[in-house]
Amino acid sequence: MPDQRVSVRWAEAGDAAAIARLLNALNVYVGCEDGIFTEAKVLDHFFGERKVVSVLLAEVGGKVIGIATLVDFYNSDRAAFCLWLNDLYVEEAWRSSGAGRKLMAASAKEALARGGDSLWWGVLDENRGAIAFYDRLGATSDEAHILELEEEPLRSLAAEA
Repeated sequence: MPDQRVSVRWAEAGDAAAIARLLNALNVYVGCEDGIFTEAKVLDHFFGERKVVSVLLAEVGGKVIGIATLVDFYNSDRAAFCLWLNDLYVEEAWRSSGAGRKLMAASAKEALARGGDSLWWGVLDENRGAIAFYDRLGATSDEAHILELEEEPLRSLAAEA
């Protein structure tokens, strides 16, 4: 029987297919388009010239079962560097295995290592399981809303500049 202990490590370019698989699964889970991540897109976006995303992977017995994607940001409310957790996903069969907590712990450690004073992320209101998980970690909500401009509204506003 393979080792059932969860370990977390930094992703490498050779993990591109696993990263694409997990991020596509996350998209399906939250009701977004499936299949938008390809191995080529992951290699370009996460390991190419414009690399701005750091990726942590959770493994069990050499099988990648979870992912956290991280980006640096600056919080002007606190005048401090912070880390933004863009994605956190663990395959359904491995939820409650400790993988999510280990990915969060590694993300928190990285926030401190980069000189940050906090780790931030968003969660969909309807994702009650995730909210309960984050509550158990001691996370607080500042009641902020995460907003987005995309497609035509983005282009229209940009045309005003």
